Amino acid sequence: MQVKYGIAYPKTSFWIAQQNAPNTTNLESQIVNLKSQVTNLESQVISLKSQVTNLENDVSQAGGIVIFVGAFCALWAQNTGRNAWLWFFIGIFFAPITVIVLLAKNSAERKSQR
Repeated sequence: MQVKYGIAYPKTSFWIAQQNAPNTTNLESQIVNLKSQVTNLESQVISLKSQVTNLENDVSQAGGIVIFVGAFCALWAQNTGRNAWLWFFIGIFFAPITVIVLLAKNSAERKSQR
């Protein structure tokens, strides 16, 4: 009980304490909101992990295709009297362009042989 100027103010301190007390319903709603955000973030992480796994699989498959194109270019170069190692590395680094060039050269050679 607070006495000021000879008057007791017991309710004032209780009212001030109530004003400073946290609102539990507001805190509970914030906790529920945060839990839903964490759940949403966890599902996004799981989705990203699956996307990374898919990308890793695609890269490993593309690596095999690139090596195959390089080997095809080297074999073609050997059969036509060209440098096999040079065409192997050109085939690896420029796989799509190399295949087009090889097809064009091969068709030009076949036409000249006729």
